[in-house]
Amino acid sequence: EDLDELPFPDRTLYDDCKLLRSVPAMKFLTGRGCPYRCTFCFNHKFNELYKGLGRRFRKRNIDSLIREINETADRYALKLVRFPDDTFTGDRRWLLDFLQRYKDGINLPYTGLARANEMDEEVVRMLKTSGCLNVYFGVETGNEKMRNEILKKNLTNEQIINAARLLRKHKVKFGTYNMFGLPHETLSMAYETIDFNRKLKPDYTINNVFQPYPKTEIAGYAAEHGLLNPNTDYLDTMNEGSILHGEEIDRLVNLCRFAAMGLA
Repeated sequence: EDLDELPFPDRTLYDDCKLLRSVPAMKFLTGRGCPYRCTFCFNHKFNELYKGLGRRFRKRNIDSLIREINETADRYALKLVRFPDDTFTGDRRWLLDFLQRYKDGINLPYTGLARANEMDEEVVRMLKTSGCLNVYFGVETGNEKMRNEILKKNLTNEQIINAARLLRKHKVKFGTYNMFGLPHETLSMAYETIDFNRKLKPDYTINNVFQPYPKTEIAGYAAEHGLLNPNTDYLDTMNEGSILHGEEIDRLVNLCRFAAMGLA
């Protein structure tokens, strides 16, 4: 439960490989877990598995994290820091404290994953002043009803629009994650995702065909509604196609492949 009891990752394992040793960007976990229960993500099952055994969302001690980054920067040619946590912005008080310390003690450009509802004026301003190169957050679908009733994202269009507005205002580049081929999704609903992203004006979009991972809530939902054969072999990548049944599924997959052009 206490992440600071763990040693720092042993990056010296890669020292014999010149390519890996010279990579200018490195990842640093600031915490583990996620407080949300999106039906398409592993975290809700993870939380059920470890229920009652400790805090599901934990952040590291800031002193320890700063020390790890500084030690890594002293040993390698570190030029870009990546924070790959499920939600880097999940603990507001911790985040604001860390970003101030990061700005004063490290001051390297960085990237991270966020949630639209976690970004207010103070947070975004601090992201900018502390060197945030870009952030990514999930839109998933432009259809608010599907996002909240099927995906249980608990995120309104207004919250997403506000986050995008603040990021543009403070000149922090951002990207959005989007899915196509969701259960019961129609072509017109998928176009809502494209239209919504046009409104947000992200600097980048990451578009993938929906993958109902085994044992997630949404995979069970798809199977119960006759959209998924429970014995289906899962695809190796999210862009090979879809394993769901549906009248428009092939068109949705095709739209996903061209979605970035519609957002250009």
